[in-house]
Amino acid sequence: MSHWSQENAKLILDRLCEHPSVTAAGKLLGIPKGSKTIWTWARDSARDKANGITDSKYIITGWPDDAEEATRPMYFFEALELSRKIWTLNLHADTCETLNGLERPVIEGGKFQHVIDLKAIAEWDNKEDAEKIGGYVDWPYAHDAEGARIVLTVKEHVPAQLKIQGLKALLGEIWNVPEKREIDSQVTGGVLVLHGNAEPAPGNKLGMREDLESRLAEIRARNAKLAPATKKPEGEVEVFRDMRTQDQPDDVPDRAPKQLPPPAQTIKDHPRAYEVEKLTPAEPKPEPKSYARPASSLDNSFGGGRLREKPPGGFRVR
Repeated sequence: MSHWSQENAKLILDRLCEHPSVTAAGKLLGIPKGSKTIWTWARDSARDKANGITDSKYIITGWPDDAEEATRPMYFFEALELSRKIWTLNLHADTCETLNGLERPVIEGGKFQHVIDLKAIAEWDNKEDAEKIGGYVDWPYAHDAEGARIVLTVKEHVPAQLKIQGLKALLGEIWNVPEKREIDSQVTGGVLVLHGNAEPAPGNKLGMREDLESRLAEIRARNAKLAPATKKPEGEVEVFRDMRTQDQPDDVPDRAPKQLPPPAQTIKDHPRAYEVEKLTPAEPKPEPKSYARPASSLDNSFGGGRLREKPPGGFRVR
C-alpha cells in the first residue's frame, strides 16, 4: 500500500522544517519504515525529473506557501532540500537566541514558583477581601488568559567565553575577521668567500656504502704519501724454534736450557720502599708498689709485753 499523497508529503515537509529526523517524520503518518519510504519518494522524484516527466505524481504544489499560485511547483526531492535549508535557518536563529540567555523556571522545595500579581496586592492586603469584594480568584497570583497560574522564570546568561566562541562561529565576518599585516623589510650586507678557487665538495648523492669506500680510498692515498720509505729485506728468513716446545725421545736428555727461577722479590725491591730509623727503647718503668701484703714492720707486734709469733700468711690488714 502506497502512502504517497500531496497532503502526506506536505505534512512530512512541515515536520522536517522543525525536526530534521526523517524517521520521526515517517512515524507521524504511521508508515512502518518511514525513513526508507521517504527516501524512496526522493529517489523516484529525482528519476522523474531526470527523465523529463512533467506530469509526475511527485510534483508538489502549494508548498511552502499554502496558495498554489504563490509558489512554483517542485519535485519532492527539491522540496526535501528546501525543508532542510529552512531547518538550518531555524537552528541558526535558535542558537543566536540561546546566546542571549536561557529562561528556566524557578523551583524551590520541588515546587514551581508563580508570578505575583502586584496590582492585586496593591488593591487588597488580604485574600478574603480580595476574593469576596474584589472578585479575585487565587489571590495574589497572576493568571493567563485561560486562568492558569503563570510560572515564574529567570533568565540565565551563558558564559562569556561560550558567547564569544558562538559569535565567532555564527558571525565570522564580524567577530572573526582575519588579521592582515604588511611588513616591509630590507637586508643589506656582504658576502665573504673563502677558498673561492677550491672545487666544491661533492654532494652525498651516492649510497652509504659507496660513500664510505670513496672516503677510505682517499685516506689510504693520503697515508701512502706520508709513509716512510723502507727497503724490503732480502734473503732467507731463519726460523727459530724453541726446543722446549718440541717432543723429545725418552732416551735423549732434555736439551732445553735450564732456566733459573727468578729471584724472589722482597719488600725492599719495591720502588717506594724506604727505611725508618730505629728508635732507642724507652727505660722500663718501675713496677708499682703493691699494697696487697703488709709491710715487714707490721709483721711484729707486741701483745702483753712479749713478741707474738708470725702466723702463716702474715697478719691481715683491714
